[in-house]
Amino acid sequence: MPELPNRDTVEARVAKRIAGILQRQLGQVMEELGDPPDITRLTPEFWAKIEAQTIEVIRPELEAVFLDSAEQLLNAQPIGVEWGLVNQRAVDWAADYTRLLYAGLGETTSNLVSSKVAQFFKEEGMTLRDLRRELQQAFGARRAELIAITETTRAAVEGERAFVQELRAEGVQMVPRWVTERDESVCPICEPRDGQLITDETFPPIHARCRCSVTWEFPENATG
Repeated sequence: MPELPNRDTVEARVAKRIAGILQRQLGQVMEELGDPPDITRLTPEFWAKIEAQTIEVIRPELEAVFLDSAEQLLNAQPIGVEWGLVNQRAVDWAADYTRLLYAGLGETTSNLVSSKVAQFFKEEGMTLRDLRRELQQAFGARRAELIAITETTRAAVEGERAFVQELRAEGVQMVPRWVTERDESVCPICEPRDGQLITDETFPPIHARCRCSVTWEFPENATG
C-alpha cells in the first residue's frame, strides 16, 4: 500500500506551525518570569494556557494526517467502508492523543525551564538573553522538527489502522508489515524490522524521529 503522499511537505508544514507556537510561548515564558526571573510566577494556570495553545495547533494537523493516510489506503484497494466512521475516529483519536502527547511535552518543558532558571542564579554574569538562548532547547526549531517527524509517523500509521479496523468490521482482514526508509539514516532499532510482519501491537514510531511506515496486505498474499 502507498505511503503518505508528500510526506516531506507535510512534515515541513507541521514543523513550521509547531515552531511558530513554541517561539510565541518562549516569549510568554520570558515575560511571565520577569526580571529577575521568578519561577513561581509560572503557575499551573499559566502552563494550562500553554497546553491549550499547543493542542490547538497540533490537533488539527494530526487529524489531517490521520485522514490523508486512511484515504490513501482506501484508494489503494477496492473495498470501501463507512467514511463517516473513519472521520469520527480521526477526531476522537486526535483529541485524546494530543492531550496525552502534551502531558509528556509539557513536563519536559517545565522541568527544563525550572532547571535553566536555577542555572541563571548559579552562574555569575548570566543574563536574560543567555537564559532565553538556553531555553531554545525546549522552544526552538529543532524540537519542533523532532515533534513533527515523530507525530506525523504516528498519525499516518493510526489513520491506516483505523481504516483497517473498519474493514475488519466488514469481515475483511489485512495484516501489517513494517517498512523502513531503507536509506543510510535507518536506525539499528528499526532496521531489523524492515519487511517483517507485525504480529503484536508494536507499530511505528518506536523512537523520536522515526519515519517508518506500514504496508497492509491481504493474508493470502502475505509471506514471511
